[in-house]
Amino acid sequence: MYRKPPVWLVFVLLLLFAFTLPPRPVTAQEGTTSLEQAIQTAKELFPETKLYPDFSSEFNSSPMRSTWGLRWEASDDEQGNLFVEVDAHSGEIISFNQWKPEPDSNAPTSMTLTQAQGLAGQWLQKLVPQKASRLRLVSGNDVIPLSGYGNTSCNFRWERVENGIPVVGEGAYMEINTRTRNIMSYHLNWLETPLVEVGKAISREQALRVFQEQQMLQLQYFMPREVRPLAADGQKEKLRLVYRIDHPSNGTIDALTGKPLVLKEGQWKEEMANYAMMGGMGERKAAADLTPQEISELEKNSQILTRDAAAARVKQWVDIPSQASLTSANLGRDWGNPETRVWNLNWNLNATDSSTPPFELWARVDAMSGRLYSFHLYGGDDSVPPKLDRNAAQAIADDFLKKIEPQLVGQVKLSPDPNSNTKEIQGNHDFRYTRQVNGISFPRDGMNVTVSSRERKVVGYDLTWWPQEFPSAAAAIEATAANQRFLESAPLTLCYIHINQRNQSSQLALVYQPVPSSLDEPFAMLDASNGEKLDGAGNPLTSKPGKKSFTDISGHFAEKQIKLMGQAGLMSEFGTQFKPDQPIKNIDFLRTLIGAREGIWQLENMNDNRVISYCQTRGWLTGKIDPQELLPRQLMTQVVIRSMGLETVARRPAMFKNPFPDDSTITEANLGYVALANGLGLLHVNQAFNGAEPVTRGEVAYTLVNSLQTR
Repeated sequence: MYRKPPVWLVFVLLLLFAFTLPPRPVTAQEGTTSLEQAIQTAKELFPETKLYPDFSSEFNSSPMRSTWGLRWEASDDEQGNLFVEVDAHSGEIISFNQWKPEPDSNAPTSMTLTQAQGLAGQWLQKLVPQKASRLRLVSGNDVIPLSGYGNTSCNFRWERVENGIPVVGEGAYMEINTRTRNIMSYHLNWLETPLVEVGKAISREQALRVFQEQQMLQLQYFMPREVRPLAADGQKEKLRLVYRIDHPSNGTIDALTGKPLVLKEGQWKEEMANYAMMGGMGERKAAADLTPQEISELEKNSQILTRDAAAARVKQWVDIPSQASLTSANLGRDWGNPETRVWNLNWNLNATDSSTPPFELWARVDAMSGRLYSFHLYGGDDSVPPKLDRNAAQAIADDFLKKIEPQLVGQVKLSPDPNSNTKEIQGNHDFRYTRQVNGISFPRDGMNVTVSSRERKVVGYDLTWWPQEFPSAAAAIEATAANQRFLESAPLTLCYIHINQRNQSSQLALVYQPVPSSLDEPFAMLDASNGEKLDGAGNPLTSKPGKKSFTDISGHFAEKQIKLMGQAGLMSEFGTQFKPDQPIKNIDFLRTLIGAREGIWQLENMNDNRVISYCQTRGWLTGKIDPQELLPRQLMTQVVIRSMGLETVARRPAMFKNPFPDDSTITEANLGYVALANGLGLLHVNQAFNGAEPVTRGEVAYTLVNSLQTR
């Protein structure tokens, strides 16, 4: 079998290429490329097929295209495999994946990002020579690790461009192994869909006026849906005041009509790879249930409602048939507030005859206050025709909220449903009421109500409402400035997009929509207090790992090594400046050492204490240090030699000759370390070692990179 791609890659490909979308207007034609021709094409492009004796093929046909799937495998699965997919109509390679074991998994990378990009471009010309000129490279932000630890691949994406306009969701993806210099995987998504005429499109200035007049960018209080009880520093997470897109069109403007593009029910549009712009924020995670022993102990506390008392609270608001049984009840922590205990209750009634409709009810009750957080009622008689239009259903929902939460109903605002028709009669009507604080929306909190048009009652209810400290909006930047800053980071861009609808052919639409300047940057919103760019979880983008380029290193003795540090995403504390001659602190050196040896992702959520402990556990650091003191050359040398596994040799001073005999800082205790480091080319010093002298950032880059390239 071909190599199973990592989860993150599957996620990117699903978002970028959307293979499983319903039918497009392209209808797969009978393949004009035979199996024999497909095999010949694959073998010409990938001679490695001869390494795998086991071959199999399959033919797949869908409304989008017909393809030949060709698979070569070694007799032993552990020896590798290769998979090629060929378009049965055009004869082009549209997918490739190869896996084979690498004999030396700790070998350093052998190519720079520029070299990898050049190789990827050569492959693209080989694979799709007729389309390569209409594929534009999307600047990537992938790091290239300095060592063999972590990811050793570099990913490249190209977007399809027609008439100078990108076609959202169509393009190519390629992965290059920076150690072996081989292509690891490739995929092309390209459909020959008729293009929309661009001559009648409105100007970008007109689209900008629509964006601003419709107030698509809204000032809101924000907290991720997936809430961590404690942040990395041990403090409770706080709300942010942000500017983010909140409009039924999701910021998309029809370039032909000049109106916001609001999709009809059942429609969806293909999104760009940067899903954070569409509000991707993670999902709720259910809190763990308590054990029976914990429940028993809590029930002894008079402040905790018993199961029967919690059930009685539900019955105040929901008519439960006397024949229905309480089939399950458990007490657990709430997902959004771990200090809150919630009863989760379930009633069931299995009908014994056709005259009794089935009944099922799920409900959640605060185990201390008795507040009803949610209930969902299933069952009823579907043969009864719907009776209520949306206005009538809303009146029932409004009346219900006034009764169940009279103190909160004045603090919410009904969110409009752009696809609703107030006179339309349907089975259920759903309403979302969003919490308002100081006149500002807080979308995470609020109420959802579902009204049955058949039974003329509320059959679904959810309340999310937790005590929060809301920051003042007084210091928020003005909306005009926020719009300018947002659209500088994600300019309104003329794009082709696919509008899909189930059981119908999709259509290409010409639209303006915000597109981040870097599609690899998960930009989603702005911090309203300072205009800082944030991702979909509200975190500053400045903290995101990625390759860096520095503007102040030209001509420096460590220029080459500093560039490699930047490609690995390391030592970027000062943005585009590296400050190579500035002394470095102990803790910053240790962080860089970990990132250089084991990959930048190893540093995620590591505070200073964990960094020091990590280095001590590995034997790189002995004794205690002040993390904020400047790093002396002697300490750097000893730590680096230990990280190379050479301490046993370094502790034998009799084996070495002092390379700096006039330097009084070299003693019998550190002679072996200094001699080894100097002999291996790890030091950039002149006539003396000067072990107590603070080390510069440039020297650290020089030493660490050279230590990893010494074999």
